[in-house]
Amino acid sequence: MTISPNILILGGKYDFSCDYIVACLHASGVSYLRLNTEDLQGYSISFDPFECVIDGNNEEVRFSITPQHLQSVLFRRPVFLREYGVPQGISGQHTRLQWAAFVRNMMAFDKCLWVNNPRETYVAEHKGYQLHVASSLGFSIPKTIITNDKRGAIDIFQDIPFVVKGLDTVLLRDHETEYFGFTHALSPTEFNDSIVKSAPIIIQERISNKIDLRITIIGSTVLSTSIKRNDRGIDGDWRVDKQGLQFNRFELPDAVSKMCVQLVSELGLQYAAIDLMHSDGEYYFLEVNPTGEWAWLVDEASLPIDEAFAELLRC
Repeated sequence: MTISPNILILGGKYDFSCDYIVACLHASGVSYLRLNTEDLQGYSISFDPFECVIDGNNEEVRFSITPQHLQSVLFRRPVFLREYGVPQGISGQHTRLQWAAFVRNMMAFDKCLWVNNPRETYVAEHKGYQLHVASSLGFSIPKTIITNDKRGAIDIFQDIPFVVKGLDTVLLRDHETEYFGFTHALSPTEFNDSIVKSAPIIIQERISNKIDLRITIIGSTVLSTSIKRNDRGIDGDWRVDKQGLQFNRFELPDAVSKMCVQLVSELGLQYAAIDLMHSDGEYYFLEVNPTGEWAWLVDEASLPIDEAFAELLRC
């Protein structure tokens, strides 16, 4: 039997978020197909770009993706290649790049709902652009500069505590060792040329006495979580030490909630994870992740994110 899915899920083999959504879709009886990018080589696949039809099969399934049946696509992959377990050798690298391009070319199915479209995801992943759009919508944002100029940065932040972070996700691999770049608070004496000169970084005013917030937007649904330890806000980047973290539902003011929905819409997205900070009655915008993880919030904060995704995809 050939499947002609109403919903297509483009994710990763170990993407637990996709697992949650698939469980909801399966329970509802809707027709869906999940394709993991790591497994695509195991299929025989043909794509007709004129009729916009993709036919494929392996030993377990035969499918035909058509504009007549396809209603929505869940695209869970970052546009920039950040899977750093890169296959060794020219052949492996070539294969990986070409399959990634194949997945992006599915944008030819342009009449269905994308969550999110790779085109908009590509734009929304840029932090400088996010800050520009968020500021134009009225978000409060800590003083920020993107630079590789130490002297200019010191002049701006000479009397202001600050943090530094990567302009893009910092995930590096040296043989079998991986390095992830967190947000770090620095003093002017620690801020040297070796940190900033070789490549631009984000330097941002440090907000103290804060509570970190993760805002999950799915369509018009807003689900907010506070992140604490021992019932208190966390000084610095909460991701550095995840032991004993508390994730609880958080009620945003209506005005802030509406700005979050507006920001996601302005970026052309259907889904985004927004990081805010709450300090002394003010809500500060930090960044948007259009492919952010969220499965842990279903478990830790009992947020029905999976159900909201399934409802959106069912159109």
